[in-house]
Amino acid sequence: MRPRVVSVCLDLSPSHGGMYRAVTDLARLLGSPLVSFRDGSGREPPTIPDLPVTMIDWSRRSLLRQAIWPPVEVRRAAEAAFGHADCLIVHSLFRSHAQIVHRLAAARGIPYVVVPHGALEPGLWRSKRLLRRCWMLAGGAAYLRDAAAIVFATAGERSHAEETLGRSLAAHVIPFAVPAGSVRLTAAQKATARQTLGLPVSRRLLLVLGRLDPVKRPREIVNWFCRAEPADCDLVIAGMDGTITANELRGLLPAAFCDRVWFLGGLAAGRRDAALAACDGYLSWSRHESFGYAAAESLAAGLPVVLPPGHGLRSEIETVGCGLFPLADDQNSFTAVIRDFSRASIGELEARGEAGRVWVENNLRPDAVAARWHDLISIVGRLPPPSHKDGK
Repeated sequence: MRPRVVSVCLDLSPSHGGMYRAVTDLARLLGSPLVSFRDGSGREPPTIPDLPVTMIDWSRRSLLRQAIWPPVEVRRAAEAAFGHADCLIVHSLFRSHAQIVHRLAAARGIPYVVVPHGALEPGLWRSKRLLRRCWMLAGGAAYLRDAAAIVFATAGERSHAEETLGRSLAAHVIPFAVPAGSVRLTAAQKATARQTLGLPVSRRLLLVLGRLDPVKRPREIVNWFCRAEPADCDLVIAGMDGTITANELRGLLPAAFCDRVWFLGGLAAGRRDAALAACDGYLSWSRHESFGYAAAESLAAGLPVVLPPGHGLRSEIETVGCGLFPLADDQNSFTAVIRDFSRASIGELEARGEAGRVWVENNLRPDAVAARWHDLISIVGRLPPPSHKDGK
C-alpha cells in the first residue's frame, strides 16, 4: 500500500499559470488531495473536479500573519486538513504554511518534501531580501534544514538555490511532467488553428505565453521585436493582463507593426492548445524561470524555442538542437535571434521542434516522473522523523 500523500500550496488558482499546472499535475500523478492557503493573489477559483481540495482562507490576514506568525485558527484548520498523511509535499516558500508544516511534522513524525518553484533564485531573493531574511529567522531556515528532501525542477534551479543559501544542498532534481504530442500537425491543421484564433494563415508566427507582468518583460519583447523588423514574421502574445495590460503594449507599437503583433488574452485549455498548434515557435524573455512550464509545453507540441540565458530549461536542452539560444540577455542578442528565427527554413524549424518533442518524451514523460516521485516518497518514509529544534 502506497503512503498517503497530501500536497500543500499557496492560493491554488488557474491565474497562476505554470505554477497552478505544476501543482495540480503533480497531485494527480501522486493521487494526492490538495490543501491550499488562499491569500487573495489568485484571480480564479480552482476547477479540478478530479482532486479533493481544501481551501484555508487567510486573505484578510496581515502579511506578517501570512508570512511568519499564523493565527491559531489557521493552524488548527491546516492540521485537520492534513488528516492522517504519511508524507506532505509542500509547494513554495516565504509564507507561514511552512512553519505550520514544520510544527505538525515534528509533532506527528511526518516527513515533508519541499518544492521551492524558483523561490530561491538569487534575483528573486534580492528583490525582497528583508522579508525573506525575516522569514528565515522566524523558522524558515529550520524548516528547510529539517525537510526530508528538497526537490528542484532543474539542475540550474538547484545550483541557484545553493548560491542564494551559500551552502550545498542534499537535494533531488525531478522535472515537472509534461506529456509529449504524438504526431506533427499537417499544414491544414495549422491553418485551421490559426483561423480559429483569428491569426494570419500565411505568415510565420512566434508565440509568447504568460501573464503580462514585468518579470516576463513583455514591454521589452514588443519594443525589441519591432526594432528587429523580422521579415514575414509576426508576434503572438497570449496571456491575461497583469500589472501590464495588452492595451498598454498596443500603445508601444509603431504604425507598421499594428497588424503584426497579435494579442489573444488569457487562454482556456482548448484555445491554449490551438495557439500552440497555430504557431511556428515559442519565445520567452523572462527574468526568472526555474523550469519554464510554457516552454516545456511548447517543446511537447513540437515547437522550437527561443530562451534567454538563465532560463531554467535552457541548460537542460541547449545541446539537444531544439531551439535558438541568444548569446546574451540584451537587445542586440534579442534582435539577432529574432532575425535568425525569421530566416530559418520551415524544414529547419520543424527539425528543431521534433528534437524538442523527442526530448520531452524521453525526459518529462508523466509515468517516468511519477515513478521517480514514488521512489523518493518511499525513501523519505524510511527516514527518522524530523525533530523540532531551534536553529537558523
